[in-house]
Amino acid sequence: MTHRLTEQRVVGHVVSACAVALTMMSASAPATTKPLSQESEPWSVVRDLPYGRCFDAAAVRYGVDAYLLRAIAWQESRFNPHANNTDNATPSEDIGVMQINSWWLTNGLEKYGIGRNDLWEPCLNIHVGAWILSQEVARHREVWTAVGYYNAVTDWKRERYSNSVKIAYRDLLNGTLQAKYKALLSSGTGAKARAIQRLAAQVDWGKLKAIKTVAGSDAGQARRVVSTKAAAQIRSKPEIRVVRGG
Repeated sequence: MTHRLTEQRVVGHVVSACAVALTMMSASAPATTKPLSQESEPWSVVRDLPYGRCFDAAAVRYGVDAYLLRAIAWQESRFNPHANNTDNATPSEDIGVMQINSWWLTNGLEKYGIGRNDLWEPCLNIHVGAWILSQEVARHREVWTAVGYYNAVTDWKRERYSNSVKIAYRDLLNGTLQAKYKALLSSGTGAKARAIQRLAAQVDWGKLKAIKTVAGSDAGQARRVVSTKAAAQIRSKPEIRVVRGG
């Protein structure tokens, strides 16, 4: 009984820490861009993709397009919360769903108490990605230019990346991306694909029993599934001011 209560406290502390950090980040986030799509798309175009509540809450929080966030996540990691890339031009790594570069750990995220291990939590990772994108839009004043800078500073790399995200965005709206994601899950190794699906479902729908089970078996994994409560606490959009980037 004592052990279980300790686990619950740990999960509660993680939820609170995530919520506080994201609230602090959003308070200083620039107001950025309206959705690229002219009309609100039906829920059917995104219902089969993971982390829906996280993407939508992050988009509202940081004033960016929720569909664009999903397109970036697809391009970066195929929605894989365990994605980790170390093949960079600089000595750094990219982490999680939105492939947050470790450069940010000492260039902004440290102010909010967010460390490397926190970026493995899918919902927090998505919020950090939205926070970064909002800064790039404020700095460059054009959405696709900002998307390019999300990934690189070299001209040709930015153009290549933004074109790839444009394709993902188009595929998202016409339903092709959802089909690709389903095919990806079915073609992966069975255990790995099922684990990713379970994690996504737990984050999206906040299954408390699942959270407790994971907390009991793997405290590190618990950090990745407690995000629904954190997202719920930061869903309402605060007053934000445009901050001109350097």
